[in-house]
Amino acid sequence: MRISLCCLSFSNSNLRKVLTKVKESTIGGIDMASWFPASLCFNICGNGHQSGFRNVVLTGDHKTYLFNCGEGFQRNIYLTKTKIKSFRNVFITHRSWENMSGLPGLIMMMDTEFKSMKKWQKGSGNDENLLSIHGPTFDGLSAMASASAEGKLNFSCKIQKETKFFEDELLRIEMIPLLKKRSDECAKRIRYDDYCYAYKGKTKTVPGKLLITKCMELKVPRGPLLAKLKAGEDIQLEDGRTIHSSDVTEPSKPGLSFVILECPSEDYLDSLVDQEALLPNNESSPSVIIHFTPPEVVISAQYQDWIRKFPSTVDHLGVNKWNPSLVNFSILNLKTSKIDDKIFCLPHQSQEPDARSKELNILPCETSLLYHLHPDNKKGIDKSIFEEGLKDYNDDQLDELLVDLDEFDSSIKEYKEKIAQLPACDHPYPAVAFLGTGSAIPSKYRNSSCIMMELSEDSLFMFDCGEGSLGQILRFYGPLADEKIKNIKAVFLSHYHADHQIGIMSFLLYRRKLTKQPLLLVCSSKVAKLLQKFSYECENIEDTYRLAYSQDLINGTDKEVNIRKFGLKDLRTCRVDHCIDSFGIIIETDGPDSKKIVYSGDAMPTKSLIRTGKDCDLLIHEATFEDSLADEAILKRHSTFSQALGVREEMKAKFTILTHFSQRYHKIPSIPEKFPSDVGIAYDYMRVEFDNFSRLPLLTKALKILFFEDYAILEKQQKARDMKLPTEEIDKLVVDMKKQRQKLRSQQAS
Repeated sequence: MRISLCCLSFSNSNLRKVLTKVKESTIGGIDMASWFPASLCFNICGNGHQSGFRNVVLTGDHKTYLFNCGEGFQRNIYLTKTKIKSFRNVFITHRSWENMSGLPGLIMMMDTEFKSMKKWQKGSGNDENLLSIHGPTFDGLSAMASASAEGKLNFSCKIQKETKFFEDELLRIEMIPLLKKRSDECAKRIRYDDYCYAYKGKTKTVPGKLLITKCMELKVPRGPLLAKLKAGEDIQLEDGRTIHSSDVTEPSKPGLSFVILECPSEDYLDSLVDQEALLPNNESSPSVIIHFTPPEVVISAQYQDWIRKFPSTVDHLGVNKWNPSLVNFSILNLKTSKIDDKIFCLPHQSQEPDARSKELNILPCETSLLYHLHPDNKKGIDKSIFEEGLKDYNDDQLDELLVDLDEFDSSIKEYKEKIAQLPACDHPYPAVAFLGTGSAIPSKYRNSSCIMMELSEDSLFMFDCGEGSLGQILRFYGPLADEKIKNIKAVFLSHYHADHQIGIMSFLLYRRKLTKQPLLLVCSSKVAKLLQKFSYECENIEDTYRLAYSQDLINGTDKEVNIRKFGLKDLRTCRVDHCIDSFGIIIETDGPDSKKIVYSGDAMPTKSLIRTGKDCDLLIHEATFEDSLADEAILKRHSTFSQALGVREEMKAKFTILTHFSQRYHKIPSIPEKFPSDVGIAYDYMRVEFDNFSRLPLLTKALKILFFEDYAILEKQQKARDMKLPTEEIDKLVVDMKKQRQKLRSQQAS
């Protein structure tokens, strides 16, 4: 049916376009004071489980607000499909590193995003390049981000220390301090760690819905007039009639309210109970309260009494360590484990919360859970994203995904026949576990750099510790994780870039809970200064490590560093060609069957590393770029695939594992046709004993078949570069191929 109105025709299919046009016109500047988002919801980007993240995002159209920014937020942005373009305000509940450890990475990520969008105007002085951080935090966040990046960051953060409330065109957030109980002699001394914030937010009045059918009946034309009616203004038509906004809109509703709080310990409970501003009143009560409070505090009688003061209509959501640990980036591990579950390990994850969470009287949250505040027909909890991710973990569904790969089963059969002919693995140690194999910003399938050398059952040596490494360790080792972390005797941080060292603070803080024994930390003076600044301004971690400067170990360790108790007979570093103060490391295990292991860190081919690592048993070398991107590799001072293989050849390494791949190769890198029989490709959650190295080259065929769609795109890109096509055409080619793939999948599903 089609109705003619003022020379404009509306049809059922046009209604959505009309409403969209109204929304765009309103946001475009007709009356921002009366604008209200079509939807407003919380996204539990990180549910607080100790192996995961701790972040909550409130999103309404073009407005986004972040509450706490725990480590791993960069990675979780991809998992929860969160857009970072509109991030301008972060609210911290308590001055602890777990609440703000993701901020340096977020600042660097936003700096990159704005440069790529070409919205950056150098020296503009406006707020486009500024992240406002509210609540108790520390001043060194921007400095930490800048010190961990290559070159000066143009995007920075501003600490809003003295503000009592935040307000913009959508909502007002009241910042309510909760003070820690202190003894009388300390009563006059207030430090940042003496208080935390509860945030009480309320939106402005929710405008009534525009009744588009009535507008059509009254022959109101599309465009600005509809927007004015929606904004509450009366209008006059060309024929002289006056249309009152109240006649074509539903009644407005009171603003929507919420509370987000954290009581880090029971010492804050008296202050919480005394804060009448947080309690419900006759006018309104919050729709939802999000608790960052630890479960051992939530379970206390005083906290439970406070919860009971709210009506039963209020939803209580918990962001804490008792929540389910499942996050949906391990589908790749499920697929690769079908080839060899001895090499490709499945992370330890649970879909269920801790059994004790039932005692909390608050709802446990899965990562990516949504809570809709608006509109009314969606209000409440929405698990659709989480449940969609769960489908990936269904073995039957996974088998259906793989059944179309005709060659996959035969390639696995061929692989298993070949490994059956290999000698049995008699020595479980040494072994190497890869916990982060990507470069720069972490992605869904490859986290930032982290490699665990298992020298023996009770002696481990970690190479690099990028953002989220602690979570990777906890998921990889599962119930054995705490014991393994205690047994990490030494850590080597190759250089100051964030994707190699920003996770070390969280790791050291966690390890201190398990043991008072400091570990050996090998790093450059620049990284050491970052750690010292962190200890001075945030949380003191100087008692968790004994420092050895990389530049002092080029000729090996001295008597003060007793490496034999770690199971090593030699440890030395080597300057490599990357950024200032970049180092590789060479270690030799102790005992009759000694092994020499070389790790390049980030590096172009470096003669001194080749010389020092000569005849090693294992070379772990970065291979960030494919060969067709050699110019980019030179620009960023990384190695290509072939260059890494060239280093292996000159070094005469017995076996080589390539890692630190550009995130464009998150599933599979571009592998040469003639793949050497002494080289393997690293994946996250891959563990291999030295006796099993010969399995890795045999995996190549099955991996190419498993990820044939992604590999086909890589090959097309490489051919396009060889033909010297413009970058824009290559990008368009990739987009078209992905669209074709999505269309084919839709057809198969139907």
